[in-house]
Amino acid sequence: MKILIATHSLDGYTGSETFSYTLAVALQGLGEKVTCFSPIIGPLAKKLREAGVCVVDDLSAVSDEIDVIHAQHRHETMLAYARFPNKPMIVVCHGVLPDEEQPFTPALNIFSYVAVSEEVKEHLALKHHIDPNRIAIIRNGIDFRRFYCRKPINPKPKRILVLSNYMGEAQLSVIRELAEIYKLDLDKIGFPDRAVWNVEDYINDADIVIGLGRGALEAMACKRIVLVHDYNGGDGLITPHNLEALQRRNFSGRTNRIAFDVEGLASEIAAYNPDMVDAVFDLVRRDYDIDIVARQYLNLYRESIRNINAKDRDSPAQLVLGSGYLVARSVLRELQNAKNTVKERESLISIRDKQLRDVQQVLELRDKQLSEVRNSISWRYTAPFRVLRRLLVNVGSKFRGK
Repeated sequence: MKILIATHSLDGYTGSETFSYTLAVALQGLGEKVTCFSPIIGPLAKKLREAGVCVVDDLSAVSDEIDVIHAQHRHETMLAYARFPNKPMIVVCHGVLPDEEQPFTPALNIFSYVAVSEEVKEHLALKHHIDPNRIAIIRNGIDFRRFYCRKPINPKPKRILVLSNYMGEAQLSVIRELAEIYKLDLDKIGFPDRAVWNVEDYINDADIVIGLGRGALEAMACKRIVLVHDYNGGDGLITPHNLEALQRRNFSGRTNRIAFDVEGLASEIAAYNPDMVDAVFDLVRRDYDIDIVARQYLNLYRESIRNINAKDRDSPAQLVLGSGYLVARSVLRELQNAKNTVKERESLISIRDKQLRDVQQVLELRDKQLSEVRNSISWRYTAPFRVLRRLLVNVGSKFRGK
């Protein structure tokens, strides 16, 4: 089978990007031919090519002979459909946010939608009015050959890893304070400062991993104690008893939405128990093994190919759409350029605002200094001399004028 995976970006190591890599490599390992498309390519695209997966940033370079489209983001879904209007499409939604995850709902040869969790399925049904019968839940697959336990965690926690691309300074400061109080080593990886590929190395050096989503899953695969906490808030420690409840919202922090302070985090870490990591691992392995997930997708791909309507596939309207791919791609580039321009101008405005604030502070300081001078005793004592000076200046001016 020839599969096209269309996704927003192959430039970094975010959740949907690393999922694209993991799925593409797994499908290729099962004997399928995979092409990955993104208008934004970079380090992850290089990793895919090293693994033998074809990567393109222009769909006109892709053969017409693909069998199915695996589309993951809004604009890339439209580009793929404009290029291949006669091919069946599976649209995958990884979250309820951001805008790129919001799907198109018109008939674009979309055979089925895939949600990574029950929360996302409900979001698609209620917000986007998609028939729940057309939404399958397929979990966020993890490569257990890459993410595995290299050494057991310590009987008592010694090292914490924050694994996050989005955690704010407020949450980080609480974690730093906790680590300092309890004498725990602390490390952090993730965008923007330390976006690393070899995440598994850092995970295996930690006893506790703090993060959400895919990062939490990778840590559980490595048999680490995982505490769900990030910009959405926190769900707390993952245990065999709450894992299935937390996976309904993809370990996002939106289940409990706890705003942890130091005492709250300390209470969670007090429940640290190395004996529970095996049970958690077994549950994760059951639902998130990429080999199982890849086969679930393959079944969906095959079903979509069988069910595509041959009449619609060859309709003149769709053939016209196919010829309009270059126009659609050009429009998307213009939109991206406009977006970049807006960001640049916002950055410039921010710099100007700071400069204005600095000038305002200088002026306020000078006003204060001037006020202090004018209210000083010496200023009052020298007032007659300043009056005399002005009189002499005026007299001098009159003589010069004559």
